[in-house]
Amino acid sequence: AEVRLADGRTLTGTRRPIDDATFLLQTDDALLELTGSQIREVDGNRDLPRPEGRRLVRSSCYEVLRADGSAETWNTIRVENGGRGLQTRVEWGVAPHEMETFRTLKVVDPWGNTLAHRFEPRPGSDVQSVVVELAVPVLPGESVELATSTIRPRSAVRDGDVWTCAYPGDFSEDRLYGRLLRLPPGAEVVAVEPEVRVHEHGGAPFVSWRRYYPKGSTFPLTVKYRLPG
Repeated sequence: AEVRLADGRTLTGTRRPIDDATFLLQTDDALLELTGSQIREVDGNRDLPRPEGRRLVRSSCYEVLRADGSAETWNTIRVENGGRGLQTRVEWGVAPHEMETFRTLKVVDPWGNTLAHRFEPRPGSDVQSVVVELAVPVLPGESVELATSTIRPRSAVRDGDVWTCAYPGDFSEDRLYGRLLRLPPGAEVVAVEPEVRVHEHGGAPFVSWRRYYPKGSTFPLTVKYRLPG
């Protein structure tokens, strides 16, 4: 088969489909990940839409809430090398209001290496770049998933005897986002929005969401709870 790629190259070789095309469908109360064979029509059209070319970032967050409202937050970051040389570092921007949290940053790769990082000012901007040096470089066309840890001092806020932990979204790219919260041991869950099942392990409640956020969109993921005593 002769295949023309999005980058302009035309290649001839043996072509074999590996899996069905995958589509996300976000409704008001559910997120579905569907294959092409599961979809009969879209807006009355049997031809399925093609990707728009915008990058979809997949990430997950695990946040351990503490009794004082602070939290240890773990996030995953997928690094993809679309270039032709080795990728030896990763960087992203940090806004001024995020610096208090990012001063506690730790980055770990899949092989257990704690990665060195530094902050560099961006010329003409109040945004800082956090630059992470990779212990194992990413080869062209390959990817790696890093884990980051930070301490968020005010992840939950208190009003009377009720604590509220809310996360709005508002990502700088299309994001498929998973969020898992571990509440303090003995916490009593008052409300969860959007509503999901609350699990318990080791005396602590766990709440989990999975949602698609188009670039710049907000949709709060919220849990309200009381602490014992």
